[in-house]
Amino acid sequence: MGSKQSAENAKKLSVFMPFDLMFENKPELKALAKAAGKGQIERIDNLVNAGQSVNELGTGSTSALFWAMRRSNLQGYQRLLQLGADPNVVFSDGGTVMHWAVIQKTSDQFLVLALKYGGNPNLVSGGYQKDTPLFSTLVEGFEDRFEILIEAGADIDFQDGFNQRTPVLAALLTQGELAYKLLELGADYTLKDGNGYDVAAMVASGKIGTNKNHEHYRWLLKIERWLADKGVELPSVDQRGRLIDNPDLEK
Repeated sequence: MGSKQSAENAKKLSVFMPFDLMFENKPELKALAKAAGKGQIERIDNLVNAGQSVNELGTGSTSALFWAMRRSNLQGYQRLLQLGADPNVVFSDGGTVMHWAVIQKTSDQFLVLALKYGGNPNLVSGGYQKDTPLFSTLVEGFEDRFEILIEAGADIDFQDGFNQRTPVLAALLTQGELAYKLLELGADYTLKDGNGYDVAAMVASGKIGTNKNHEHYRWLLKIERWLADKGVELPSVDQRGRLIDNPDLEK
């Protein structure tokens, strides 16, 4: 695929979609989104009072609310939510305002406000991933959003649609501290992903591929001790971190 074709395909994704394409042939919605993106509260109110819905959808089921967040305009974003904008719409590319709010770089208030005005902490994304917003916190730099979602009632045992991975199994890839927090919160350490790995197996596998001087390795050791206190031993793995005699990998 050429670079030109790749660029055209990228424009179809909500996060890269140009403003004019997002609200193509919808002048009133386009005006609302523009006002929200600039934080023009009076203009937003006038458009809504004149009959413009805050929940009309643009190309790919995108919304004025999403545009305000893309423009990092908290004031316009909040006003749309106050007027009834729905943060739970799933876009055609699988994204949602809730999921993008988790990794919005300028402020955690985009997530806080979405939750305040009806955002579902367990909203399932579209596409192949089919995960919840909590999974999006399991990358470096968004630990504060993890706490916000936990407090809002995020399901810590949800299994995604891609590999049946739970949040704690996903966290064990790179975020040992968050994995430990999830276990302390009561996450089910016996649940397995699509490859037959539970928490003990993920820890055993992770120890093989992680530098012993890395902080993540120290968290893996701490989780190993936590499991031992529960009477759980780590399974045997080979030098590639693969479970030995794992029937799920032999299918």
